[in-house]
Amino acid sequence: MRAEVLNILQNEPTTFNLWYSMCRVLRMPSLVDDRCWRSHTFLLCELGLVLTLGALADTYDEGKDLATALHIAAEEGRIEVIRWILRRNIAGEELLQELMRASRRKIIDNVFPTLLEHVLASYKEAIDGSVYRMLLCAACEQGHSQAVQMLWQHTSLRTQLLKTRLPYSELSKPLRCAAAIGHQVIAQTLLGAPRFRGLLNPPPNRDELTPLHLASQNGHMNIVEILIALGADSNTLTPVSNRNALHLACITGYPAIVSYLATFTSGRSRSATIGMNCLALKDQDQRSAMHFAAHLGGAAVIRVLLKCGQGRWADELDATNMSPLHLAAQAQEKRGLELLLYDGIGTFRERGGREKMTPLHYAVRAGSVECVELLMGNVYAPAIINYKDIEGHSPLHIAAKLGAIASATGTQSGKTYLDIIKILLARSYSGGTYIFEPTSYGWA
Repeated sequence: MRAEVLNILQNEPTTFNLWYSMCRVLRMPSLVDDRCWRSHTFLLCELGLVLTLGALADTYDEGKDLATALHIAAEEGRIEVIRWILRRNIAGEELLQELMRASRRKIIDNVFPTLLEHVLASYKEAIDGSVYRMLLCAACEQGHSQAVQMLWQHTSLRTQLLKTRLPYSELSKPLRCAAAIGHQVIAQTLLGAPRFRGLLNPPPNRDELTPLHLASQNGHMNIVEILIALGADSNTLTPVSNRNALHLACITGYPAIVSYLATFTSGRSRSATIGMNCLALKDQDQRSAMHFAAHLGGAAVIRVLLKCGQGRWADELDATNMSPLHLAAQAQEKRGLELLLYDGIGTFRERGGREKMTPLHYAVRAGSVECVELLMGNVYAPAIINYKDIEGHSPLHIAAKLGAIASATGTQSGKTYLDIIKILLARSYSGGTYIFEPTSYGWA
């Protein structure tokens, strides 16, 4: 309400003279001291009352007030106030400091490009190679194509950046930022320079996070197509985890990108992957694209992988003996589980993970009635109903234990586990007897 009233006082011609006179009276030393007046000045900056600031310009101590006023206006995103301050005699060092602050945070509206334009026009000599690189990265990260164009037009600074010898991760950061947010204009601007086109892939036999990884992970199909067309290697691996772009698209669930990347055979940046299809690569835990799709990507991604003729990947085991079937059951991915449950799948019997559980164990522990029903309807269900985990627990043991805990605590999941127990008992009944091993289940 205060801001609305002050804006009316400032902008209405019939009231501005009265408002101006009030401000003049408030400036009288007998009524308000300098410190209080400065707080009024900063309030005007905060509210964006640029006309009042201009009317009272001769009352300010510019050496003391302008730097703080600029900071307040930048924090509040008051572009007109910022432009008014920039027309006055603010020190270049203070302006550069505010610009660097703006580059380190998500600034409201167009604060960053507004400050940048003034610095480049009036204080370009204050920008060295490291500052230029930081500003370019910030502009790319925030998606300010206008700011990128302003920086890119300064030939001397751009040439200095392109000639700098830096590690791949630092030099490629502007391009990786543009790829991560899917900004096609910025990406194409940077890729217009041969130096940046050479940063699509890391040095040979080096695992680095590339623009293609980030574009695939975040679902930016337009950027993926541009990067691949310019020679990005689809089989470049990420550091530590050793995952390619296809793995990341499977994890985040982008079926269109998965379908596009699944057909590529490459390996220019790492000799060990030359000639390998993207689907054939595994990460450091021996997980394939199908593992990631089953655990995190969802049924749409699983369907794409199966359509690529890669059904055989569904049977593969990772380093802990987990198959995609285990991971889908663990994630309660009913639709994905339906796609994977076809006759002849061998991993239905496998005991995987640290607890050595079957997919049925994982579905029971997750409390997924629908997944348990799917698994118990499979032809191999009777064969694994008595399989035990590393602690000697069958799926029925786990259901009974978790159901008892839920009932004791009065949670809604108690009924869920009761339904699971009924399914396990009903589907294991044959010829008038249960096929469970003769063992005590306590509560039964």
